[in-house]
Amino acid sequence: MNQLNLSVSYDTFQRELTHICDVIIQCVDESGIYVPPNMKNGVFTQFAMDNIDWREQTPDGSTFHATSSYESTPAEQQPPIAAQTCKT
Repeated sequence: MNQLNLSVSYDTFQRELTHICDVIIQCVDESGIYVPPNMKNGVFTQFAMDNIDWREQTPDGSTFHATSSYESTPAEQQPPIAAQTCKT
């Protein structure tokens, strides 16, 4: 896909993902908690969470357990992605 200019390279993706993780770790180190930058005090926000238990009883015992979460804030109240930085 990258060779067709339809996606970023794997290295670029890894660099961006590492940067995002570094920012989250820095926020936790500085304030003890990570709050996503689009969450604002007094702004209506919806959350949904669900656990995923897939193929629980298979003959070979292979299973998959995970938790999925979603947070939504009205688009007109979100800062641009470039403006999202650590809250202190």
